Amino acid sequence: MDKDNDIFREFGVTITDKESIIPVVENFERNYKLHGRMGKNFYLYDVSRYNYKTFASNNILGELYSELHKNKNCKYITYVNQLLKENYIPKYISCLVKTTLGRKYSDREVIVSRLLNLFQVNTAFNTKYSGDFVGDNSIISVDFMEASEKYFNFEDIGIPKKFTLQSLPSWDDKVVQVIKKHFPDVSEQDITEIRKDFFRSYLARFLILNDVDMDANNQGVCVDNEKHTIRLVPNHDFEFSLGSTLRDELMQELLDSAINYYYAIFPDELKKQVRILTNVKHRGLVDNIVKKHTNLGYAMVVSSVVNDNINILRDKYKEVVSKNKSFNMDR
Repeated sequence: MDKDNDIFREFGVTITDKESIIPVVENFERNYKLHGRMGKNFYLYDVSRYNYKTFASNNILGELYSELHKNKNCKYITYVNQLLKENYIPKYISCLVKTTLGRKYSDREVIVSRLLNLFQVNTAFNTKYSGDFVGDNSIISVDFMEASEKYFNFEDIGIPKKFTLQSLPSWDDKVVQVIKKHFPDVSEQDITEIRKDFFRSYLARFLILNDVDMDANNQGVCVDNEKHTIRLVPNHDFEFSLGSTLRDELMQELLDSAINYYYAIFPDELKKQVRILTNVKHRGLVDNIVKKHTNLGYAMVVSSVVNDNINILRDKYKEVVSKNKSFNMDR
Protein backbone atom coordinates (compact mmCIF):
# COMPACT_ATOMS: atom_id res chain seq x y z
CA MET A 1 0.00 0.00 0.00
CA ASP A 2 1.31 3.46 -0.92
CA LYS A 3 0.52 5.11 2.37
CA ASP A 4 1.17 8.69 1.31
CA ASN A 5 -1.04 8.51 -1.78
CA ASP A 6 -3.84 6.68 0.04
CA ILE A 7 -3.90 8.89 3.12
CA PHE A 8 -3.43 12.46 1.95
CA ARG A 9 -6.78 12.79 0.24
CA GLU A 10 -7.40 16.50 0.53
CA PHE A 11 -11.05 17.38 0.23
CA GLY A 12 -13.38 19.34 2.47
CA VAL A 13 -11.59 21.08 5.33
CA THR A 14 -9.34 19.78 8.09
CA ILE A 15 -10.71 19.49 11.62
CA THR A 16 -8.88 18.74 14.85
CA ASP A 17 -9.73 17.75 18.42
CA LYS A 18 -9.67 21.44 19.29
CA GLU A 19 -12.40 22.06 16.73
CA SER A 20 -10.29 24.43 14.66
CA ILE A 21 -10.77 24.58 10.89
CA ILE A 22 -7.87 24.65 8.43
CA PRO A 23 -8.85 25.18 4.78
CA VAL A 24 -7.41 22.67 2.32
CA VAL A 25 -8.07 21.78 -1.29
CA GLU A 26 -11.78 20.92 -1.71
CA ASN A 27 -13.16 18.07 -3.76
CA PHE A 28 -16.41 19.71 -4.83
CA GLU A 29 -17.51 16.70 -6.91
CA ARG A 30 -17.42 14.28 -3.95
CA ASN A 31 -19.35 16.58 -1.63
CA TYR A 32 -21.81 17.64 -4.34
CA LYS A 33 -22.90 14.04 -4.89
CA LEU A 34 -23.85 13.44 -1.25
CA HIS A 35 -27.50 12.51 -0.83
CA GLY A 36 -29.85 12.81 2.11
CA ARG A 37 -32.08 15.07 4.15
CA MET A 38 -29.40 16.45 6.47
CA GLY A 39 -26.25 18.48 5.95
CA LYS A 40 -23.11 16.42 5.47
CA ASN A 41 -19.63 16.93 4.06
CA PHE A 42 -16.30 15.15 3.93
CA TYR A 43 -13.48 16.51 6.06
CA LEU A 44 -9.92 15.58 6.92
CA TYR A 45 -9.55 14.83 10.61
CA ASP A 46 -6.13 15.99 11.82
CA VAL A 47 -4.62 13.32 14.09
CA SER A 48 -0.99 14.35 13.54
CA ARG A 49 -0.28 14.81 17.27
CA TYR A 50 -0.94 11.10 17.94
CA ASN A 51 1.26 8.05 17.55
CA TYR A 52 0.32 4.39 17.84
CA LYS A 53 0.95 4.45 21.60
CA THR A 54 -1.44 7.36 22.24
CA PHE A 55 -4.04 6.97 19.48
CA ALA A 56 -6.26 4.68 21.57
CA SER A 57 -6.84 7.65 23.90
CA ASN A 58 -8.28 9.73 21.05
CA ASN A 59 -11.85 10.47 22.14
CA ILE A 60 -13.26 10.22 18.60
CA LEU A 61 -11.43 7.41 16.79
CA GLY A 62 -9.64 5.65 19.63
CA GLU A 63 -12.47 3.12 19.95
CA LEU A 64 -12.03 2.11 16.31
CA TYR A 65 -8.28 1.58 16.83
CA SER A 66 -8.86 -0.50 19.96
CA GLU A 67 -11.56 -2.64 18.37
CA LEU A 68 -9.41 -3.41 15.32
CA HIS A 69 -6.63 -4.65 17.60
CA LYS A 70 -8.64 -6.66 20.12
CA ASN A 71 -11.45 -8.12 17.99
CA LYS A 72 -10.51 -10.44 15.14
CA ASN A 73 -14.14 -10.33 13.98
CA CYS A 74 -14.31 -6.53 13.89
CA LYS A 75 -16.74 -5.47 11.14
CA TYR A 76 -16.07 -1.75 11.06
CA ILE A 77 -15.17 -1.05 7.43
CA THR A 78 -12.88 1.95 6.87
CA TYR A 79 -10.17 2.79 4.40
CA VAL A 80 -7.59 3.01 7.22
CA ASN A 81 -8.24 -0.39 8.83
CA GLN A 82 -5.05 -2.04 7.61
CA LEU A 83 -2.94 1.01 8.45
CA LEU A 84 -4.28 1.17 12.01
CA LYS A 85 -3.76 -2.57 12.46
CA GLU A 86 -0.12 -2.00 11.47
CA ASN A 87 0.11 0.83 14.04
CA TYR A 88 0.57 3.38 11.27
CA ILE A 89 -1.20 6.59 12.27
CA PRO A 90 -1.67 8.89 9.25
CA LYS A 91 -1.55 12.65 9.55
CA TYR A 92 -5.14 13.00 8.35
CA ILE A 93 -8.10 10.62 8.31
CA SER A 94 -10.93 11.24 5.85
CA CYS A 95 -14.32 11.41 7.56
CA LEU A 96 -17.89 12.35 6.80
CA VAL A 97 -19.38 14.82 9.26
CA LYS A 98 -23.17 14.74 9.37
CA THR A 99 -25.62 16.93 11.24
CA THR A 100 -28.70 15.07 12.53
CA LEU A 101 -32.19 16.21 13.53
CA GLY A 102 -31.42 15.91 17.24
CA ARG A 103 -29.81 13.88 19.99
CA LYS A 104 -31.99 10.78 19.55
CA TYR A 105 -30.98 10.63 15.88
CA SER A 106 -27.26 10.98 16.53
CA ASP A 107 -27.60 8.36 19.28
CA ARG A 108 -29.12 5.96 16.75
CA GLU A 109 -26.26 6.50 14.30
CA VAL A 110 -23.77 5.37 16.95
CA ILE A 111 -25.88 2.63 18.57
CA VAL A 112 -26.67 0.87 15.28
CA SER A 113 -23.04 1.09 14.14
CA ARG A 114 -21.95 -0.60 17.39
CA LEU A 115 -24.71 -3.24 17.29
CA LEU A 116 -24.04 -4.21 13.67
CA ASN A 117 -20.38 -4.73 14.52
CA LEU A 118 -21.52 -6.85 17.47
CA PHE A 119 -23.77 -8.85 15.11
CA GLN A 120 -20.76 -9.35 12.75
CA VAL A 121 -22.31 -7.33 9.94
CA ASN A 122 -20.22 -4.90 7.88
CA THR A 123 -20.80 -1.32 9.00
CA ALA A 124 -19.38 2.17 8.88
CA PHE A 125 -17.76 3.38 12.11
CA ASN A 126 -19.80 6.27 13.51
CA THR A 127 -19.16 8.32 16.61
CA LYS A 128 -20.58 11.53 18.03
CA TYR A 129 -18.91 14.83 17.27
CA SER A 130 -19.65 18.38 18.37
CA GLY A 131 -17.76 21.37 17.08
CA ASP A 132 -18.07 25.10 16.52
CA PHE A 133 -19.13 24.63 12.90
CA VAL A 134 -21.54 21.68 13.17
CA GLY A 135 -23.46 21.97 16.43
CA ASP A 136 -24.09 19.40 19.14
CA ASN A 137 -26.04 16.71 17.29
CA SER A 138 -23.52 15.61 14.69
CA ILE A 139 -21.63 12.42 14.00
CA ILE A 140 -18.33 11.53 12.37
CA SER A 141 -18.25 8.53 10.07
CA VAL A 142 -14.85 7.31 8.94
CA ASP A 143 -14.56 7.06 5.15
CA PHE A 144 -15.06 3.48 3.98
CA MET A 145 -13.87 3.98 0.38
CA GLU A 146 -10.36 3.37 -0.86
CA ALA A 147 -8.85 6.18 -2.96
CA SER A 148 -9.20 4.07 -6.13
CA GLU A 149 -12.82 3.05 -5.50
CA LYS A 150 -16.06 4.51 -6.81
CA TYR A 151 -19.41 4.22 -5.07
CA PHE A 152 -22.55 3.39 -7.03
CA ASN A 153 -25.75 3.33 -5.02
CA PHE A 154 -28.44 1.00 -6.31
CA GLU A 155 -30.64 3.91 -7.38
CA ASP A 156 -27.79 5.16 -9.61
CA ILE A 157 -27.63 1.83 -11.47
CA GLY A 158 -31.28 1.17 -12.03
CA ILE A 159 -33.20 0.22 -8.88
CA PRO A 160 -35.91 2.83 -8.20
CA LYS A 161 -35.97 4.21 -4.68
CA LYS A 162 -39.62 3.18 -4.40
CA PHE A 163 -38.58 -0.43 -5.07
CA THR A 164 -38.90 -1.49 -1.46
CA LEU A 165 -37.36 -4.35 0.49
CA GLN A 166 -40.74 -5.88 1.15
CA SER A 167 -40.53 -8.38 -1.70
CA LEU A 168 -37.22 -9.94 -0.77
CA PRO A 169 -36.87 -12.48 -3.62
CA SER A 170 -37.67 -9.76 -6.17
CA TRP A 171 -35.15 -7.41 -4.53
CA ASP A 172 -32.46 -10.10 -4.56
CA ASP A 173 -33.08 -10.85 -8.24
CA LYS A 174 -33.06 -7.16 -9.13
CA VAL A 175 -29.75 -6.51 -7.38
CA VAL A 176 -28.07 -9.40 -9.22
CA GLN A 177 -29.58 -8.22 -12.50
CA VAL A 178 -28.38 -4.61 -12.29
CA ILE A 179 -24.90 -5.56 -11.05
CA LYS A 180 -24.37 -7.97 -13.97
CA LYS A 181 -25.69 -5.37 -16.41
CA HIS A 182 -23.46 -2.52 -15.25
CA PHE A 183 -20.41 -4.59 -14.30
CA PRO A 184 -20.33 -7.47 -16.82
CA ASP A 185 -16.94 -8.74 -15.63
CA VAL A 186 -18.21 -9.48 -12.12
CA SER A 187 -17.55 -13.06 -11.04
CA GLU A 188 -20.16 -15.44 -9.64
CA GLN A 189 -18.12 -15.59 -6.44
CA ASP A 190 -18.39 -11.79 -6.06
CA ILE A 191 -22.13 -11.97 -6.71
CA THR A 192 -22.52 -14.64 -4.02
CA GLU A 193 -20.53 -12.60 -1.49
CA ILE A 194 -22.62 -9.49 -2.23
CA ARG A 195 -25.82 -11.49 -1.76
CA LYS A 196 -24.57 -12.97 1.53
CA ASP A 197 -23.49 -9.54 2.79
CA PHE A 198 -26.90 -8.18 1.91
CA PHE A 199 -28.59 -11.13 3.63
CA ARG A 200 -26.72 -10.43 6.88
CA SER A 201 -27.63 -6.74 6.59
CA TYR A 202 -31.29 -7.49 5.95
CA LEU A 203 -31.60 -9.71 9.03
CA ALA A 204 -29.76 -7.36 11.36
CA ARG A 205 -30.41 -3.87 10.04
CA PHE A 206 -33.90 -4.14 8.56
CA LEU A 207 -35.55 -6.81 10.73
CA ILE A 208 -33.79 -6.62 14.12
CA LEU A 209 -32.94 -2.89 14.12
CA ASN A 210 -35.83 -1.85 11.86
CA ASP A 211 -34.09 0.72 9.71
CA VAL A 212 -36.95 2.05 7.57
CA ASP A 213 -34.48 4.11 5.51
CA MET A 214 -32.71 1.01 4.16
CA ASP A 215 -33.59 1.62 0.52
CA ALA A 216 -31.88 1.72 -2.88
CA ASN A 217 -30.40 5.16 -2.14
CA ASN A 218 -28.63 3.95 1.02
CA GLN A 219 -27.17 0.76 -0.46
CA GLY A 220 -24.89 0.01 -3.36
CA VAL A 221 -21.49 -1.27 -4.40
CA CYS A 222 -17.91 -0.01 -4.24
CA VAL A 223 -16.03 -0.76 -7.46
CA ASP A 224 -12.26 -0.65 -7.86
CA ASN A 225 -11.27 -0.81 -11.53
CA GLU A 226 -7.56 -0.84 -10.66
CA LYS A 227 -7.79 -3.85 -8.35
CA HIS A 228 -10.75 -5.36 -10.24
CA THR A 229 -12.87 -5.72 -7.11
CA ILE A 230 -16.52 -5.12 -6.30
CA ARG A 231 -18.15 -5.28 -2.89
CA LEU A 232 -21.37 -4.33 -1.17
CA VAL A 233 -21.11 -0.95 0.51
CA PRO A 234 -20.96 -1.30 4.31
CA ASN A 235 -24.12 -0.31 6.16
CA HIS A 236 -24.39 3.39 6.95
CA ASP A 237 -26.96 6.13 7.58
CA PHE A 238 -28.93 4.88 10.59
CA GLU A 239 -30.80 7.89 11.96
CA PHE A 240 -34.24 6.45 11.09
CA SER A 241 -33.66 3.02 12.63
CA LEU A 242 -34.92 1.47 15.88
CA GLY A 243 -38.49 2.38 15.09
CA SER A 244 -40.63 -0.75 15.19
CA THR A 245 -40.94 -4.30 16.47
CA LEU A 246 -41.23 -7.67 14.78
CA ARG A 247 -44.54 -8.08 16.62
CA ASP A 248 -46.03 -5.70 14.05
CA GLU A 249 -48.23 -7.65 11.61
CA LEU A 250 -46.44 -6.44 8.47
CA MET A 251 -43.02 -7.11 9.99
CA GLN A 252 -44.18 -10.62 10.93
CA GLU A 253 -44.97 -11.28 7.27
CA LEU A 254 -41.60 -9.91 6.14
CA LEU A 255 -39.79 -12.00 8.77
CA ASP A 256 -41.58 -15.17 7.69
CA SER A 257 -40.76 -14.52 4.03
CA ALA A 258 -37.10 -13.71 4.78
CA ILE A 259 -36.40 -16.74 6.97
CA ASN A 260 -38.03 -19.15 4.52
CA TYR A 261 -36.22 -17.56 1.58
CA TYR A 262 -32.77 -17.58 3.14
CA TYR A 263 -33.26 -21.05 4.61
CA ALA A 264 -33.72 -22.25 1.03
CA ILE A 265 -30.65 -20.52 -0.47
CA PHE A 266 -28.15 -19.94 2.40
CA PRO A 267 -29.12 -22.35 5.22
CA ASP A 268 -25.66 -22.49 6.82
CA GLU A 269 -25.27 -18.72 6.78
CA LEU A 270 -28.74 -18.29 8.29
CA LYS A 271 -27.93 -20.77 11.08
CA LYS A 272 -24.70 -18.92 11.82
CA GLN A 273 -26.37 -15.49 11.98
CA VAL A 274 -29.17 -16.70 14.25
CA ARG A 275 -26.55 -18.21 16.56
CA ILE A 276 -24.60 -14.93 16.66
CA LEU A 277 -27.70 -12.86 17.41
CA THR A 278 -28.89 -15.25 20.12
CA ASN A 279 -25.48 -15.36 21.77
CA VAL A 280 -25.22 -11.57 21.83
CA LYS A 281 -28.65 -11.31 23.44
CA HIS A 282 -27.97 -13.96 26.10
CA ARG A 283 -24.69 -12.30 27.12
CA GLY A 284 -26.42 -8.95 27.72
CA LEU A 285 -24.21 -7.19 25.18
CA VAL A 286 -27.08 -5.29 23.55
CA ASP A 287 -27.94 -3.66 26.88
CA ASN A 288 -24.31 -2.73 27.53
CA ILE A 289 -23.87 -0.96 24.20
CA VAL A 290 -27.18 0.87 24.21
CA LYS A 291 -26.74 2.18 27.76
CA LYS A 292 -23.30 3.50 26.86
CA HIS A 293 -24.51 5.64 23.99
CA THR A 294 -27.84 7.19 25.03
CA ASN A 295 -29.88 8.26 28.05
CA LEU A 296 -31.26 5.62 30.40
CA GLY A 297 -34.91 6.04 29.44
CA TYR A 298 -34.34 5.63 25.71
CA ALA A 299 -31.80 2.86 26.36
CA MET A 300 -34.43 0.78 28.16
CA VAL A 301 -36.86 1.12 25.24
CA VAL A 302 -34.25 0.28 22.58
CA SER A 303 -32.79 -2.69 24.49
CA SER A 304 -36.23 -4.14 25.08
CA VAL A 305 -37.23 -3.91 21.40
CA VAL A 306 -33.93 -5.24 20.02
CA ASN A 307 -33.78 -8.18 22.45
CA ASP A 308 -37.42 -9.01 21.78
CA ASN A 309 -36.83 -8.89 18.02
CA ILE A 310 -33.92 -11.32 18.39
CA ASN A 311 -36.15 -13.74 20.31
CA ILE A 312 -38.88 -13.50 17.67
CA LEU A 313 -36.41 -14.09 14.82
CA ARG A 314 -34.88 -17.06 16.66
CA ASP A 315 -38.30 -18.62 17.23
CA LYS A 316 -39.27 -18.12 13.59
CA TYR A 317 -36.03 -19.79 12.52
CA LYS A 318 -36.72 -22.80 14.77
CA GLU A 319 -40.24 -23.03 13.33
CA VAL A 320 -38.96 -23.03 9.74
CA VAL A 321 -36.28 -25.62 10.51
CA SER A 322 -38.82 -27.87 12.20
CA LYS A 323 -41.26 -27.64 9.29
CA ASN A 324 -38.58 -28.46 6.75
CA LYS A 325 -37.37 -31.47 8.76
CA SER A 326 -40.92 -32.79 8.96
CA PHE A 327 -41.40 -32.23 5.25
CA ASN A 328 -38.20 -34.12 4.39
CA MET A 329 -39.14 -37.01 6.67
CA ASP A 330 -42.54 -37.32 4.97
CA ARG A 331 -41.08 -37.53 1.48
